[in-house]
Amino acid sequence: ARRVRDRIRGVSPWPGAVTYMQGGALKIWSANILNEESREEPGTVILADAKRGLAVACGVGALELTEIQPPGGKRMDARAYLRGRQIPLGIKLGGG
Repeated sequence: ARRVRDRIRGVSPWPGAVTYMQGGALKIWSANILNEESREEPGTVILADAKRGLAVACGVGALELTEIQPPGGKRMDARAYLRGRQIPLGIKLGGG
């Protein structure tokens, strides 16, 4: 989780960190390390709740994605995004 978070910070603002969700590019502007472990495969969404946030499993630990930019959308707080859209738990981010 720490390495992924550091990479996100290192490429911000340009060229920016990008992953893929359901076939579209999801830009990640900022993330925080969570103090919890996950048994899920790295890249798996383990939390997607407008009140609690958006979290993804990593090889070691997990990340809370705090600021994202959905495909064709504006940069926004991940919780604000989740107030208008749902991201299914267990979906895997990454690929292309």
